[in-house]
Amino acid sequence: MKKKQLITICLFLIISIQSKIFSQITINGKIINTNDQPIEFAEILLLTKDSLVTKSELSNQDGIFQINEKKGNYILMIKQLGNVLFKKDFYLEENIELGTIKAVNTNSLQSVDIVTKKKLIKINNEKTIIDVDNSSLTGGSNLYDILKNTPNVIIDGEDNISLAGKSEASILIDDKLMTLSKKDLANTLRNIPSSNIKEIEIVINPSSKYDATSALGMINIKLKKNSKIGLYSNINSGWAYGRASKYYVGTSIGYNKDKLNVWGTYNYVNNTFLQVVKLDRTILNDNEIWQSKQNTNLDKKLKNNSYILGLEYEINKNHTVKSDFEYKLNNDKYPISGNTNIYINNEILSRFESRNTQNVDWNQMLFSTSYLGKLNNNGTEISSGITYLNNKDDSKSDIQKNSLNDSLMQNTVSARVKIISGQINLTQLLNKKIKLDFGGKVAFTKTSNFNNYYNVTNSNSLELYDYNDFNYNENVLAFYTGAFFDYKILNIKAGFRVEDTHIKNDFITIEESTLKKSNYTSFFPNFSLTYNLKNHILGTSYSKSIIRPNYDALNPYQDYLDDYTRLSGNTNLQPQITESYSISDTYKKINFSLNYIHTANQLNRLAKQDVESKEEIYMYENVKKANRFSSNISFPIKCYKWWDISNIISIYYDDYSPEVSDFPSKINGWGGYFQTISSFIFFDNFSGSISLRYMSPQVSKGGLYNIEETFSMDIGAKITFLKNRGVFKASVTDLFNTDRFKGELGSLGNSIKINNKWESRQIKFNIGYNIFESKQKDKKINTNSLEEERNRMKK
Repeated sequence: MKKKQLITICLFLIISIQSKIFSQITINGKIINTNDQPIEFAEILLLTKDSLVTKSELSNQDGIFQINEKKGNYILMIKQLGNVLFKKDFYLEENIELGTIKAVNTNSLQSVDIVTKKKLIKINNEKTIIDVDNSSLTGGSNLYDILKNTPNVIIDGEDNISLAGKSEASILIDDKLMTLSKKDLANTLRNIPSSNIKEIEIVINPSSKYDATSALGMINIKLKKNSKIGLYSNINSGWAYGRASKYYVGTSIGYNKDKLNVWGTYNYVNNTFLQVVKLDRTILNDNEIWQSKQNTNLDKKLKNNSYILGLEYEINKNHTVKSDFEYKLNNDKYPISGNTNIYINNEILSRFESRNTQNVDWNQMLFSTSYLGKLNNNGTEISSGITYLNNKDDSKSDIQKNSLNDSLMQNTVSARVKIISGQINLTQLLNKKIKLDFGGKVAFTKTSNFNNYYNVTNSNSLELYDYNDFNYNENVLAFYTGAFFDYKILNIKAGFRVEDTHIKNDFITIEESTLKKSNYTSFFPNFSLTYNLKNHILGTSYSKSIIRPNYDALNPYQDYLDDYTRLSGNTNLQPQITESYSISDTYKKINFSLNYIHTANQLNRLAKQDVESKEEIYMYENVKKANRFSSNISFPIKCYKWWDISNIISIYYDDYSPEVSDFPSKINGWGGYFQTISSFIFFDNFSGSISLRYMSPQVSKGGLYNIEETFSMDIGAKITFLKNRGVFKASVTDLFNTDRFKGELGSLGNSIKINNKWESRQIKFNIGYNIFESKQKDKKINTNSLEEERNRMKK
């Protein structure tokens, strides 16, 4: 990366921080309802005398809010669901402590016409919310691209997704946990168009009612659903081009009146994704230096049809039921071509080409039903849900391993996954200060994988030479409890979750059959404390989490790419256990934290080289110990009324003890990450954004590679028209085409150098139109019980 770019970014930050942050005045307060209960997500608005919004924030789950602005005459207004809860005129010249504000009857307040500009990024003590629907960087994009532009979220060149300063992040879509392999999760995210996404929530310390997988931190993507009164319909489409064209089209329709709310959506995505990977491998054996230089072109062609139907019915004001049906049908193709040069002592020995064409047909059906009941007027609620998932995946790969000897083989895979999951939760308010949660969950998972390997003869007939069947059954029973204590300036959350897991897997090959059974019980405590001072919010937290191996990671299949490269699973994988410790301080809007994360049995796909066969084998392994020390700082800058900047800086030190054969006993190193997003509002219907990301040289997850620095820049614009019923977005990702993954793996004298460049620079367009649009109506109900289990499969 050019030094000029780094110097420009640093100077810009220094000048902006000095001139803007420390000149602002703070307003603090807490909003409660008529029953003295805190109001979460109340909208805190600061308006000028002509009703122009200059600042907006959200109250946290304890009703506490903080808002900053320079001196002047303002109107403070607190709203929820369109109702005005509080309004006050004042002159702001010093810090103001409003104390506890009780919401009044909204009918007694005069209505106010507000000229509002929606805040794209909202931060409170519990979570960060990104308003995707109103972002100008999402034109023609998909969920994968949006996450790369999300503050605190890091996606590296190996498709590892993490939160800044943390080694892992769980991905949830509408509260359902996604635990696909890296490759399949990335493809799934690319198949969700930006027009389907409402907002993204980043939760650093989830409560114990969430699966223990999410305890380290989670990214929850909220998809759009019908929340309008009356008839509602929308159409949208997007197109993008980098080195190949891609597009999507979609429509939604819904009807919401009285007690009934029904909706449906359909989307078709045609996505071509190009990628070039260069691998240089060196193996030292006695006095011989064996080398290979490999160039591989990956041409991913993804076609996805998705259908969603939903129904919600209010039995009465205290009881609501909801059902969802989802069906996804995919046809994917993965043509892979490459050429490899083999050298002995720097002299070329041979050259060959390889071809691998994989065709995948898969479909997924999901049905869920849930119930939410309010048992009394004191905040006691019960919710429950049952989910059934059926996934089918059939693929065929034609592999030409070596054009010199015309080695041709075929591999067919048939995979099935069935999951039944149920959950129940009870929330009880003991008094105005204490809330308790109790609940349980049960999940039954059954998977089967059938792999056949054939040699293709000169007459194009198939000769079976190997096969393996892998059957995996997993049953998980979980119970949890949580307590929430709120007393003036002190807030405490504590939870405890226990999960009992029973596993049986059966692996069958031509030569042998192996049956394994295991069971284990794990305990997952979590705790957080915040202490609110006049200008500071001090906090500390602890959590323990588990990540179970994906189903395909456990399957000991053999996936051949060429004569020297293959992939494999590992039936001996153990669950990954992570403990996280954090202390934090929020001063005005500046958030600072120190973190320590310890992981045992970290799950990684490691690249190992066989000295005798010269094969490079990618196999899942457990890295015995991994430690990360990190510090994070995030802060917004209000440059002008039309220009907001969000910034995050993360510095971390990683220390790995792999205890894996052919790897060093210790791998460590420093790393850093920086992101800044500028949001501009030029006119009421015209806005724009610029996003800059920089990642320093560092050790990748698990110590797999020492990776080089990378930098990228995205720009976007958004225009609304026809009284805001239509929207047009345009964006360019990775403007300077600098985003890539480049690094080197050193394993006891042998090395692998990788240069992975994907189709990162793209121009994208999106257009949408609301055919029917009515008044907004908000309903909230627990979705379904399928969290960790959904999509713990290859597709």
